[in-house]
Amino acid sequence: MRFSSLLFTLLPLFSRAQSDSDTDDAFASGQPGGELGWVVCQFATPEVWHFPYPGDCTKFIKCDIEHHLSTIYSCDKPLHFNPYIQTCDWSENAGCAFHV
Repeated sequence: MRFSSLLFTLLPLFSRAQSDSDTDDAFASGQPGGELGWVVCQFATPEVWHFPYPGDCTKFIKCDIEHHLSTIYSCDKPLHFNPYIQTCDWSENAGCAFHV
């Protein structure tokens, strides 16, 4: 809970327009993670490298620990990010409480 509070506090500071880039996720499209991705990816481990995007069920942040990179992905409609399986999933399976 403390981590998500930090993200909601920092989100307005790091919002900005970003360009499109290629993705390796079959159900999502991505863009560079910028400063928000950098902050979030400090918590990444070899076991957990995908994080929910603060305030938006359809997005997640993918961290590349080895190269210190982050990418913000948007799940294809009508999918939501599921943190338990670390990929896009049906909204009823994802358990996201945010509504955008």
